[in-house]
Amino acid sequence: MTGNRWVKDIYYNLTPDLLTKFFVLWERIEAQQLTLDGNEEDQLTWKLTASGLYSTNSAYDFQLEGHTRSPVAFNTWKPWGPSKCKFFVWLLLQNRIWTADRLLLREWPNCYFCPLCERNLETAFHLVAECPFSKQVWLAAAAWANCQSLSPACWTNTQDLQPWFCQFFAAQNQLNKGMGSLVLLIIWSLWKECNNRIFRKQELTISRFISNLRDDVRLWIFAGAKSLDYLVRHIFRE
Repeated sequence: MTGNRWVKDIYYNLTPDLLTKFFVLWERIEAQQLTLDGNEEDQLTWKLTASGLYSTNSAYDFQLEGHTRSPVAFNTWKPWGPSKCKFFVWLLLQNRIWTADRLLLREWPNCYFCPLCERNLETAFHLVAECPFSKQVWLAAAAWANCQSLSPACWTNTQDLQPWFCQFFAAQNQLNKGMGSLVLLIIWSLWKECNNRIFRKQELTISRFISNLRDDVRLWIFAGAKSLDYLVRHIFRE
């Protein structure tokens, strides 16, 4: 700015359009009444927060402004549970796990039939919702938690994973976090049993599977799943 040296910067190849934009910028800078000679440090203000301080949460919300939030995101990521279980359930709800139907589309080796019931083509939805073995597990969990939304008899008629998942949390109450942890654990346990049958040739009976699931519920509670403890605490008093 000293000695109007800025004139040299716009002396060459400045089109009328650029010249117009330059003077608009000049007027805006002049309106700010900036003083460049003082020793005062510049101040940065983040306009997306009331305090003027930057936060990653406000930046993230701004980046996703105008987008539709996933209906399953909150109840997948918010409940207590190991990160690997949450990531798996998230992929399952996007139909991105390697079940037989997806392997068939790529002409990759697969067992075709569901390893849990050996009756139907293995799909993500069948594995967690349609399989007779899985339904018995959900029925037992419904009795533990005294929550009918876990019972297959109360499920809505849908073939879509995300609406099926959302119906567990239709009632907005304080038990939802515990419900979320229990649903994560059940889905993860079914997937582990499926893989044990395929790759290790190990098979649990339904009674043994449910017994192990109860033990895992206890372990999750000891590890910090307080909401899960509140949901199913009575099963350990029997």
